[in-house]
Amino acid sequence: QLIRDELRQQGRLAPESRSIPVLVEQHLGTRRLAPNYAPGDEIHYKVGSLVEHGIADNSTATVLSVNARANTLSVATRDDNETSYNPALLKKQTAQSRVYREEQRDISVGERIRFTYSDRDAHVRVGNFGTVERIGEGNTLSVRLDNGKSVELDADHALHVEYGYAVGTTQEASVDRVLVTGDGSQLAPQQNALTRLSSRIRDLSLYMSESRELTVEKTGPGTENALSKNGLSPSISTPALSEVELEGFGIGL
Repeated sequence: QLIRDELRQQGRLAPESRSIPVLVEQHLGTRRLAPNYAPGDEIHYKVGSLVEHGIADNSTATVLSVNARANTLSVATRDDNETSYNPALLKKQTAQSRVYREEQRDISVGERIRFTYSDRDAHVRVGNFGTVERIGEGNTLSVRLDNGKSVELDADHALHVEYGYAVGTTQEASVDRVLVTGDGSQLAPQQNALTRLSSRIRDLSLYMSESRELTVEKTGPGTENALSKNGLSPSISTPALSEVELEGFGIGL
């Protein structure tokens, strides 16, 4: 919200917005337990159960109801077929499925978005970033991708977008700021991975608890003194960039 407010003040984000539905993937504790699902959830099956339940491979169904005692889900497929099954018994089908839940997002012209689902028809892949250029009737979106191409998303395709300002992984995106949080002992094993981050990253901040397991292999000017004042040791070898500064618990590159 802070990022969007600042972009709006800069004139990079239109003042008007429209609330549109998006599907947010649910990382359930276990997909084999029916009570973890909710009516309205959308399940994307890679492997179906066509003969027994009428669920085809690479299909989608919507949860109609949940029976916690019997551990069963009642779902409706896209062809209006209704069926019930126990997700614990259909192990392969459940393991290779994804669960999405509808939420609302305020989208404006100029909005930075990230695609959460690969779609050949729309010529986008999961993790692609783009900028909204137009919002049409029925929640259609015109989006300019970072590679320069423009795509038109109908209401169904527009369900699979999310704000592109902060993401939980850097594997699918080119980013310029990284925030790392956790207990010092948890961060220590990650130091090798962090030193391999792109040199284009302009800011890397660590927020961690005290830990004597962490060591400094390479630091910039003044880093050692600042760390000593905070009683901390960083868990990473800093990438070879021109300047390193420390504010509180954060290392800025």
